[in-house]
Amino acid sequence: MACSIGAKKPREYLIKRVVMALACLFVLYGRFTGVPQAHATLLDDIKAEIQRKEEEIRQLEVNKKQFEGTIAEKQKAQRTLKNEIARLVAEVERLSVQQRITTAEIHKTELTIQSLQSQITQTQGNIETQRTRMSVLLRTMRERADEHKTLLSVILQDASLSIFLSQLAYAESLQDKLLNETKALKQNKIELENEESTLSGKKDELQELRGRLLAEQTAKNSQQKQKSTILTVTKNEEKKFKEFLSEAEKKRQEILKDIKELEDKLRHTIDPASLPAFRPGVLEWPVRGIVSQEYGDTDDTGFQNDAYEFHNGIDVAGQTGTPIRAAREGVIKALGNNSPYAYGKWIAVDHGNNLTTLYAHLSSQVAKQGTTIKKGQVIGYMGATGYATGPHLHFTAYASNTFITEQRWFGLLPLGGSINPRNYLP
Repeated sequence: MACSIGAKKPREYLIKRVVMALACLFVLYGRFTGVPQAHATLLDDIKAEIQRKEEEIRQLEVNKKQFEGTIAEKQKAQRTLKNEIARLVAEVERLSVQQRITTAEIHKTELTIQSLQSQITQTQGNIETQRTRMSVLLRTMRERADEHKTLLSVILQDASLSIFLSQLAYAESLQDKLLNETKALKQNKIELENEESTLSGKKDELQELRGRLLAEQTAKNSQQKQKSTILTVTKNEEKKFKEFLSEAEKKRQEILKDIKELEDKLRHTIDPASLPAFRPGVLEWPVRGIVSQEYGDTDDTGFQNDAYEFHNGIDVAGQTGTPIRAAREGVIKALGNNSPYAYGKWIAVDHGNNLTTLYAHLSSQVAKQGTTIKKGQVIGYMGATGYATGPHLHFTAYASNTFITEQRWFGLLPLGGSINPRNYLP
C-alpha cells in the first residue's frame, strides 16, 4: 500500500485518504511490533542449554560428594601407605570431577553472557524502531494538518461527520498507544542497561572460573606428583612409608618451632599505637567458609603438638580452587612456595596502613609481586600445599613494620609480628 500524499481532492476522496492514512499506520504498527522469530528461537535455545548445564552440574556434584566421602574416611583412618595412596587417588578423582563442574559452569556463564548481550541489543533496536514509528506518525500528522482542516469544513456539511470523528478518535488513541509503548520501551531499556552491571559481573565471574579451572589442574598435578613421589621413595613398602612420614614430620616440627620462636620476638616489638584502631570492616573476609581454627594459643584453638603451640592466623576450610580475595586494597609485598612444608604457596599483601595480610596453603597464585590490587580482587585459589591436612586458607594479619621474609632451604619464609585478624574483620 502506498502512503503518499497528493493534492487536495473533493470531499469523498479526502475521506478515503483519511482511511488510507490510518491503514498506513496499521501497516507501520504491524511492521515494527513483535520479536523476530529467529531471535526468539535463539534465546529459547540458549535458555534450554543453560538448563542442561545446570542439570549436568547437579549430577556431577553428586559424584563429587562420593569422592569427598572417601577422602574424609581415609583422613580419619590410620595413615598407612595403602590409605594414603587411596586418599590421593580419591583426591585426584574429586579434582577431575570438580574440573568438569567448573567447565560446565564456564559454559553456562558464557551462555548467560550471550543471552544478556542479545537481549540488550534487541531492546536497543526495538527502541530505535519505536522512535522511527513515532517519527512517521508525527510527520504524517503534520503533513495532513491542513488537509484535516479542509476535511472538517467539507464533512460538517453532511452526515459523514460521525465516520470522520470516529476515525479521528481512533487515530488519537493509536497515537496515545504509541506514546505509551515508547515510554514502556524506554523503561525497558533502562532496566536492561542496569543489566549491564550484571553482564560485567558475569564477565568477571567467567574470568574467575577460568582461573579456578587452572588452579584445579595445578592441584591435581600436585596430588599426582605426591602420589608418584611416595611410591618412588617407599617402593611400595609400608616400613619405608613410615620412615618417610617420620622424617617429613621431624622437618615440619623444626620449621614450626623456628617460626614460633622468631614470631614471638617480633610480636613483642609491635607498637599498638602504630596499628589501625580495632574495628570491624578494616579488613574483609578473603573467603567464606567454615572457620576450622582460630588465632591464638593452640591449647585454646586445638590442633596442637610439641612444636605447634601458637596459631598465628585464622584457618577457613573449603574446596581446592575456591577463589581467595584480597582483604583490602594494597600492594603484593611478597610471595613464595614452601611446599611441602610450612605455608606451601603463599602471598603477602601490604595494605599501607601498617597491616600486611598473609594468604597461605594456596593451590595457585595469580598475583605478581609489586602489583597494586583492589579489595576483593582474586589473588589466588584455595589449596592444601605445605603443612595442611586438607584444603583451607590460612589467613594472618601482621604489623607491616615487623614483616620480613627469609630464604630457607625449603623456600622463602614469611615472618612477622601477628595480630588477631578478628580485630579487623566484620
